[in-house]
Amino acid sequence: FFIVRIAFFLAIAFFIYLVWRERREEIAAWPQRPRAVLYGGALLAVVNLGLAFAIDYPDGGLEIFIFIAVLVACVFSMWRVWREQTTYGHY
Repeated sequence: FFIVRIAFFLAIAFFIYLVWRERREEIAAWPQRPRAVLYGGALLAVVNLGLAFAIDYPDGGLEIFIFIAVLVACVFSMWRVWREQTTYGHY
C-alpha cells in the first residue's frame, strides 16, 4: 500500500511537471508577481500532498478540513493567475 501511495504522489508530480514544461516559455513572459503566485501555489500544493502521503497528515476532523482548504486555495490562486494572464479583453 505504501508503494502505491508513493507511485500516486510521483504520478501527480510528473503530471504537474509535464504541464509546466509545455507552458514554461509562456509563463516566463509573465510579470514577476503572477509567476510567484503560480509557482508558490504549486509548491505549497506539492508540499501539502507530500506531507499527506509521507506522514498520514490529515488524521481527522479539523486536519482534513485544513488539508482540503489548503489544496483549494492553491488551485484557486493558480487558476486565477492563469486566467488573468491568458484572458485578453474584458471578463
